[in-house]
Formats: sequence, structure tokens, C-alpha cells
Amino acid sequence: MQPETGGYWQKWLLKHGERIRLLCALQEEAIRHDRWDELQQLLQEQEELLGEIWQAVPPELPPDVLTFVQEIRDQNLRLQQRIQSRMETLRAEMAGVSRSRNTLRHYHTELPAGHLEDRAA
Repeated sequence: MQPETGGYWQKWLLKHGERIRLLCALQEEAIRHDRWDELQQLLQEQEELLGEIWQAVPPELPPDVLTFVQEIRDQNLRLQQRIQSRMETLRAEMAGVSRSRNTLRHYHTELPAGHLEDRAA
């Protein structure tokens, strides 16, 4: 079977379509729970499955396969936005932790001995 034939792509969609959709759902879950190593593995598996279809010229693909491709591209954009949003949140959290660490370091190293004990009394 040649990849250019509609029958080939129909069989490809039946074989890989649900697995790819499942991978998208698992990717969302990995992002939600900050499981970045798992996300990387899921993305790699998805790219391996999609590699052949990304090489195809759109006119060669049947309409339902084109619809699937658009669905996956839209899902990938949403996942990318979720990753960016989560990374921004993590950066803000890390900045807060860094500020707290610096404040604690300041109080620990900068204040004279007995200063905190005097305040508590």
C-alpha cells in the first residue's frame, strides 16, 4: 500500500488515532501534575506516531484524516499554552522561594547575635 492512497491513511487513522488522542490526554495530566519526564516521553511517542503523517502533503490525505490532523494540531497548541502557563507559575513560585531564602539568609547572617531572642522577650 502506498502512503498516498486514501485506504492507507484510513488504516493509519484506525491504528493510531485513538492512541494519539490518549497521549494528548496523558500529556495534559502530566502537565497538571508537573511530571515533566513523563511528558517528554509522551511527546516523543506521539511524534514517532505522527512523523509519517507530518511528512504527507495535505491534498494526499482524505478529509477525515485532515480533520484528525487539525484536531491534533489544535490540541498541541493548547498543550503548549498550558505548558507555558505552568512554567510561568513555576517561575513565579521559584522567585518567591528565592526571595524567602534571601530574607532568611539576611536574618541569619546579618543580624547581631541575640537580636531575635531580644525581640521574642
